[in-house]
Amino acid sequence: MVRIREMSVARCDRFLKDVEKGRGASAAKHAKTVLTGVLGMAARFGALNANPLRDVGSIHIEKKTVEALEQLEVQQMRTLLYADADAVGRDIPGGVDFMLGTSARIGEMLATRWLDLDLEADVLTVRLHATVIFVKGVGMVVQEHPKTSSSRRIVPLPGFVARMLLGRVNEARHPELVFPSHRGLVRDPANFRKGWDAFKERAGYEWVHPHVFRKTAAALVKDPELVAGLLGHADSTVTKTHYLPRATIAPDVRDRLDAMGDAPASTQRKARAVVPINSERRGRSQQAGVSEAG
Repeated sequence: MVRIREMSVARCDRFLKDVEKGRGASAAKHAKTVLTGVLGMAARFGALNANPLRDVGSIHIEKKTVEALEQLEVQQMRTLLYADADAVGRDIPGGVDFMLGTSARIGEMLATRWLDLDLEADVLTVRLHATVIFVKGVGMVVQEHPKTSSSRRIVPLPGFVARMLLGRVNEARHPELVFPSHRGLVRDPANFRKGWDAFKERAGYEWVHPHVFRKTAAALVKDPELVAGLLGHADSTVTKTHYLPRATIAPDVRDRLDAMGDAPASTQRKARAVVPINSERRGRSQQAGVSEAG
């Protein structure tokens, strides 16, 4: 056990390096944030002269490449998914379609209720405004607010999602939940992931996890502002950083760059009159200059 007054810069720095080595940079970054708050409070109450976390070494998190499925990959994957008896039996395809077509997080998908769907309007929509959480002693429950306040949104449904949901109406296994567990309870995200993991191992999509569906929706839409609204982000900063693949082809700006090659006629005439000086001529010119100066 370490006392507050024993929390030196060196001790904190060593602890964070151990966390980074054992559990990764993200875990170390999170630990640093928590410690900063705790030791900052200790400093304000006089238990420490200063917050030692201000002087520990930096933690660098390597930015990961945004992983998303391409359109053809999605189509092929969905074909395999709906043909997989085990995946269908575990009720995986519908949830995958829902996440692909709405950008919903897995918790938002499992918290969706029939009342959240408007399947009779000209444009069919779903209202995403809740998620599922585990409560000790109770189990999985629907939490009546999503991850952030900006996550509340009404999403128009693409045709393939609308058709899937209309098909589930007549086969509803729960009076409220669209995607319940087989026992008619709030489904645990871990249970859904287990079913998806079993399929992806068989089908060769080992790198695809449920959050990739959200990033795939973002990558197909492309426009940062539209994607931010679709994903429920407060602005497009997070969207650009974590959800949109970096462009591999530069924008076509040839019309602007070509202007550098369009020199005025007078400049072109002067350029023709100038004779390039090679190293031999440059040496003779310098010697002549010395003689004249003498």
